[in-house]
Amino acid sequence: MEGYSKQEILEFQKQLNKSYEEQLKKVTEMVESKLQEVIRRLEQSLAEEQAARRKAEAASKAARRKAEAAQKESNDAIQKLKEKLERVEKENQEQGGCAIL
Repeated sequence: MEGYSKQEILEFQKQLNKSYEEQLKKVTEMVESKLQEVIRRLEQSLAEEQAARRKAEAASKAARRKAEAAQKESNDAIQKLKEKLERVEKENQEQGGCAIL
């Protein structure tokens, strides 16, 4: 850099370094801000998904309990019909034939 004194060159370098540092600081702040926003959105999404999962699990448990209750009721009805059939067959055998015929 001809025509400039050593002092002027040093001052110019200081200004360049200062400008670089300021730009670096701005870029760093911008990246940090974007990163924090992404983290916030991901945390919110995670919370929503966890809530949805808990709700789905609760609905699944309720449906399972309802199905188990229906299965028990069905098994009880089948058992009662079997017992009634056995009684009718036993009575029929004791009477010596079919009551209908």
